[in-house]
Amino acid sequence: GWMAECLFDQTPYGFLRRIDAAHYLGISKRCLHTLMRRHVIPYYKPGRRICLFKASELDAAMRRYRIMAVGEDR
Repeated sequence: GWMAECLFDQTPYGFLRRIDAAHYLGISKRCLHTLMRRHVIPYYKPGRRICLFKASELDAAMRRYRIMAVGEDR
C-alpha cells in the first residue's frame, strides 16, 4: 500500500516528503501547504524547495486539534 511506499521510499533519517506527509494525514497537498503556511504543522527545510516531515511530529500536531466527544472525560 501507499503507507509502505512512503515509509520505505526512504529519505534521510526517516523523514517524509510533502506528498507522503499529505497521504499520511489523509489530506491534499494544497491543504498541507495551508497548514505549513499557518505554522500548524512542523517541518524541516534543508534546502530552498525541500520540505521534510517526521510522522511523530505530524501526529503530535494533529492531537492538539482533537475535539472531545459528548460525555468523554478529559
